[in-house]
Amino acid sequence: MPTGINLVPNNTGSSAGSTLGTDSKKWSHIYARTGSIDVISSSNSNLNILGDLTVDGDTTIKGNLTFGDATTDSVNFGAEISSSIIPDANDAYDLGSSTKAWSKVYTDDLYLTGSSGAIYQARNKRLTLGATNTFVGNISASGGISASQLTTYDDITLKYNADGGDTLVRIYDSSDDGIIDVYQNNSVKSRIHGNGLSYLYGGGLKVSGSDGFISASGDLYVGGNISSSDGTELSAGYITASKGIQVNNGQFLLKVGAGYDYSTRIYSSNDDGIIDVYQNNSVKARIHGNGLSYLYGGGLKVSGSDGFISASGNLMIGGDISASGNLNVSQITGSKGRFTNLPTTPVGIPSGSLYTLSGSQLGMSSSYSGNLAKIVLLK
Repeated sequence: MPTGINLVPNNTGSSAGSTLGTDSKKWSHIYARTGSIDVISSSNSNLNILGDLTVDGDTTIKGNLTFGDATTDSVNFGAEISSSIIPDANDAYDLGSSTKAWSKVYTDDLYLTGSSGAIYQARNKRLTLGATNTFVGNISASGGISASQLTTYDDITLKYNADGGDTLVRIYDSSDDGIIDVYQNNSVKSRIHGNGLSYLYGGGLKVSGSDGFISASGDLYVGGNISSSDGTELSAGYITASKGIQVNNGQFLLKVGAGYDYSTRIYSSNDDGIIDVYQNNSVKARIHGNGLSYLYGGGLKVSGSDGFISASGNLMIGGDISASGNLNVSQITGSKGRFTNLPTTPVGIPSGSLYTLSGSQLGMSSSYSGNLAKIVLLK
C-alpha cells in the first residue's frame, strides 16, 4: 500500500544491520525519482544486479571495470568514443588477434614505436598507398616493391639477400647529374653517367631489333671487340678499340653532315672485301679485294726509299704519271699524252737495243733488266 513515511535502518549498515527484503523474499522493483544508490565501503561492498541494467543519463563509474567473464560475452558500442583509448602498459596488449582481426582500421597517422616497427600482411596484397607518399629514412624490403611511380630524393640501393649483403645496383646523384652503377662483388663494373664517362666493364653490349643502333655524340671506348650481325653505323664521335672492330655479314659506314652523306663504306661482295671513299655521296676511290680498284678523286703519291708501284695486271691512269725515280712496267698503253723530261742519252738500256730518244719521243728497248718490255703509243 502507498506510504508517505521513510524507511530507515536501525544501524549504520554492518553485517548485522537491517536489509530491505531478504534473500528468499526480494522486492520486485525499486523506483526512485532522483537521488543515488550508495554502496558504503565495507568488507562486502558489492552491488549485485541479477538482471539487465538500464541507466538513463550520464554515468560515471569509478574503479576497475571488467566486462564479461567468457568469450561468449560481448560489448556493443552504440555511442561514439570521445576520448583516447590508452593501454595500461606499454607494448603489452593487442588490438585484435591472428584469428580475429579487425576488418578495417581508419586513422590519420600511424606510428610504429616498437623495436621492430613491422607491418605484417598474410595475403598477397602487402601495402597499398595513396597518390602522394613521403618516406623519411630508409625503406627496406626483403621481397619486391611494385609501384606505378617511385620518387626519391636520396640514393636507391639494391643489395643481395639482406641489409648487410653485397651491393648490386646503386642509383644516385653527383651534383646535378644522375648515375647508375652496377656491381660485381661490391665493385662497380658498369656505369651510366648523365654528364660523365659511362662504361661497361662487366661484359659486352648487344643491340638487337630492326631499329637497333648505337649512337655516340662523344667518344666510344671499347676494350674488346665490336661485333655486329647487321652493321655498325657511326653518325658522330669516335670508336676506340684496344682489340678490333668486327662486323659479321654487314658493313661499316661512316657518314658526315646534317644530311648524313656517305664518307666511307667498308663492306663485302660475295667473299671479296671492298673499301669505298665518297665525295658528295659518289664513290671516287675504291680498293677491291678481287676486282677493279681505282682512284678518281685525286692522284697517287708514293714516296720513301722503298716506295714503288707494282701492277701484275693493267694500271689505268686518267691523268699524268710523274716519277722522280725509275718506272718499271711490262707494258704501257697510252690513249693520249706523252712522256716529258726524257734524258738526252739512254739510261739503263743495253747497247744494241732498239730505242729512240728525241725530244718528247718514246724510248723503246727489246729488253730491260732481263725482262721483256715494250711501249705502245696509241694515236
